[in-house]
Amino acid sequence: MANPSDHRLAARQLLAITTLSEREGQFLGGLCYRAAPLSDKQVNWLKLLQKCHGIELLDGEAGHD
Repeated sequence: MANPSDHRLAARQLLAITTLSEREGQFLGGLCYRAAPLSDKQVNWLKLLQKCHGIELLDGEAGHD
């Protein structure tokens, strides 16, 4: 993620989906307030959730700090 607000916005968009699992919701809820850069695993899971739920990737989400 290019900057923390990118992953926060993506997480908030996904939290509006009613079919999330409890685990997905917990992960995304944590990302909403996370200021630190995401790990590779977190970036990959966020991208997977966006793809699975039809949310477009934001500009600047190709990589992370």
